[in-house]
Amino acid sequence: MIQPTVSLDGRILGPTREEWPDRRIEIVDWVNNAPDKFEVHIEVATDRPETFTDLLDWDDTVCDYEHFGAVAGRHRYIVEYTPTLPDIRAHNSVVDNGGIPHRCYTLDDGSWMVELSFTDRHSFGLFRDRCDEIGLPISLQRLQTVQNPDRGEYGLTDRQQTALKTALDAGYFDYPQEATQKEVASQLNISRQAASELLHKGLWQVLTETVGAYADSDSE
Repeated sequence: MIQPTVSLDGRILGPTREEWPDRRIEIVDWVNNAPDKFEVHIEVATDRPETFTDLLDWDDTVCDYEHFGAVAGRHRYIVEYTPTLPDIRAHNSVVDNGGIPHRCYTLDDGSWMVELSFTDRHSFGLFRDRCDEIGLPISLQRLQTVQNPDRGEYGLTDRQQTALKTALDAGYFDYPQEATQKEVASQLNISRQAASELLHKGLWQVLTETVGAYADSDSE
């Protein structure tokens, strides 16, 4: 597993960040509630919440927002965006390529710093290519490799195990086949390409840990 940290000058809260470049903003959650809207949960440390609210009213990237009060001086907001925003599409690409978004926060210059995890460099490369396609180039700041990530039985990741179980229950592995890869992807709420990769890597992992291990033992 690799853990890249990237910086990018995204569109989310762009005008707000230009007005308050030294104000730290952190995205704490991403929620896809409906096809036509996407909620981003943010926290900002400020003693002037009314000023920040005025900026949200003026920010043309924001569709709607709600203020949920503050804890220890950190104010929580739910900000609504359209799913077509490049930042939202980039987030979806992380998930589609088996990645996990961990932290997303602003730097002193107002740009975003994003900490992610991917199962391998190939998956991260697909995410980078997607960002370039949608006009949101990223700059790699740091890349860490985790030698022993937590995995389940047979070394499967949680996403691989979920994908394989969903495909099995849907009849994807039946003969004749009862469900297509596209239908499995729909149940998982990911792209067909992402489902294909999860199933392929999951099957490879199971076969390596079972059939492969059995073959190795026979050769000893």
